[in-house]
Amino acid sequence: MKKKITAVIISRKNSKRLPNKMWQKLNGKSLIELKINHLVKSNVDEIAVGSDDLRLKKLCEKFKSKKIKFYLR
Repeated sequence: MKKKITAVIISRKNSKRLPNKMWQKLNGKSLIELKINHLVKSNVDEIAVGSDDLRLKKLCEKFKSKKIKFYLR
């Protein structure tokens, strides 16, 4: 029986130490975009993304991957 692998990403909109941390750019892409892209290409079965930022929901929809599930916190 194959085990299901789920990756969990939890992100806050207003980080106290570094505001908008997940939207900081690295080589032209946001850190959260790089992480999701890496996970989509990996062997995980599901990516659970939890955030209070609806911009992240739009980003998840942009990937058009059935692996990604967004949960509004």
